[in-house]
Amino acid sequence: MVSGMQRKVKNFKLEIREKEVLRRLKKCGDGSLSLEAVREAVERASQNPSPAALYRSFQNPETAKESLPPCAQSLPGLAVSVGAVALQGSWPRDTLWQTIQEVALEEALRFALGLLESEAAQEQCALGPPVILTAPEDRLALFKILELEKIGVALSKDGEWEPSACSAFLVGWLKKE
Repeated sequence: MVSGMQRKVKNFKLEIREKEVLRRLKKCGDGSLSLEAVREAVERASQNPSPAALYRSFQNPETAKESLPPCAQSLPGLAVSVGAVALQGSWPRDTLWQTIQEVALEEALRFALGLLESEAAQEQCALGPPVILTAPEDRLALFKILELEKIGVALSKDGEWEPSACSAFLVGWLKKE
């Protein structure tokens, strides 16, 4: 059964896709780097991120509504999971490194959702589309239900993630047909 227990996974392997980094760089107008230069930067970045994921599932979203972020109120499903992924370490502020960080963060999110998908499948459920939590009130609500400090995440006075390489999500569990 879906448990309210918090789960934490740290230092899992991320596969940062070089071609995706290059595609995004070209899309934002910075296509001057070669695939080889991107490959070297991705290789260095692969040693840096120290990814971590933390999530918690609620079997009955109705009874947990006061704890869940406000946007969870309209989420369909038999159960709901909420979580966050983060990349620790320092990241240079140039376009190349920010793009690598973005792709790595998406890979960490994909990893966490894959774990949840396995848990949902054991309950004959599938995950609905994830909702990325960006509103300050949603981020604040996360700190009431997840021990985000366990993966090194805090909120600044402005309501921004610390570290900035962090993403939070909410996903409903739907009964398989």
